[in-house]
Amino acid sequence: MKRIIFIALLFCACKKQEENKTWFEVKDSITGTAIKGASVLIYKCTPGDPYCGFIAWQSATTSDDGRCSFKTADFDIVTFTEVFKAGYWNPPSMTKNTRVSLCPEGWMRLRIIRGTAYPASSNLALHAYGNDPNIASFANFNTAADSTVLVRCFGGQINHIEWRVTGPANNSLGNGTWNQQVPRLDTVAVTLNY
Repeated sequence: MKRIIFIALLFCACKKQEENKTWFEVKDSITGTAIKGASVLIYKCTPGDPYCGFIAWQSATTSDDGRCSFKTADFDIVTFTEVFKAGYWNPPSMTKNTRVSLCPEGWMRLRIIRGTAYPASSNLALHAYGNDPNIASFANFNTAADSTVLVRCFGGQINHIEWRVTGPANNSLGNGTWNQQVPRLDTVAVTLNY
């Protein structure tokens, strides 16, 4: 009988300890699989705190199941969270979400061939948009007439690419758009004649 009571008390203690945790879950937005090794940072900001958003109060790393936890009492006073993982885009807003989907990166190895109508000092600006309109990739180039650059994009989806050429006085000389499928965590080769 003493053994049964001991096991019951042990079970209750474990359950209570589990209930005092707030769990985070981080997944890949394209595949839906758990992301191991993501850094989850929590921030506790007070009014007038000059370091709010610069110094994390606590941090944890997701395990094989894409999860990590903090004490619920600590999480209840948190202002916002951030999640980081190499090879993924950071979420655009700093909220207090406990379930986060990270968009994987993809890259475009872009061969740029400049038209003869543009002066050598012209600037090419590229903007790439994926499925989330709140996140964009920006890149500016002042390149030779025939160059190759690597552009960070949104992997596993179609990227809407906008380009614009400006002259020395920042006057618009040309622009255009195209849609490009970019692989998840890989590189696609593309040529832009502009």
